[in-house]
Amino acid sequence: MMRRTMQFGLIVGVAACMTLAAQASTITSTFTDLTSWQNAVTGVTTVIFPSGTAGSYYSITSPYTIDGVTYSQTPSTLYMQVQDTSSAAPWYYQYNVGWALFSASSTSATNPKITITPTSGTTALSFELATQSSFGEPVLVTFSDGTQYTLSSPSTTAAVPLFFGVTSSAPITSLSFTLAPGDNLTNSTQIILGDFSEGTASAPSQTPEAATFVLIGLGLAGLRLFGRRAIA
Repeated sequence: MMRRTMQFGLIVGVAACMTLAAQASTITSTFTDLTSWQNAVTGVTTVIFPSGTAGSYYSITSPYTIDGVTYSQTPSTLYMQVQDTSSAAPWYYQYNVGWALFSASSTSATNPKITITPTSGTTALSFELATQSSFGEPVLVTFSDGTQYTLSSPSTTAAVPLFFGVTSSAPITSLSFTLAPGDNLTNSTQIILGDFSEGTASAPSQTPEAATFVLIGLGLAGLRLFGRRAIA
């Protein structure tokens, strides 16, 4: 009877650990400048969109895969655009003589969502972000582990995109972009993505996070509790 009780205690303790572990973020660091992100990453590759002619604009059907990275959207139409450097915001029109990727426009009933699927095993990624809106609507970014960031992306009149990068202790299998809750969807806002880079996080720390110690403590507490009951 005592053995069964202790086994049950072990199961409960492990289950508690697994439940909390599933809720823990795997994102280890965030970066707001390219150099710092590159210093923390190895094997960096950058998605290169096709070169475009100044003034061009065309739609592409979702999903769209290039350099092993897949872009998809709800609703299904994505857009690419390039324009000359006389534009108020040449960074996204020129995009290193290539293209920038645009979401569909928001409406009162539609919040466009772009989802990026990186190549397998990616543990570090970065991107450039803005919105096609004079209001610079905030964008909600959600990673595959459930971690979310609300980024105050600049409007296209700012002429400079927002840079954001992360490293992770586990592979990042997807990330999605939507306008953040509270945005005015009737502004016909488009989410704009520039450079997308991915790689491997360098020398991840082996030191357990605080959440790990909490999980271990809960597991041991469960064992101790049921052990005492068995003895009683």
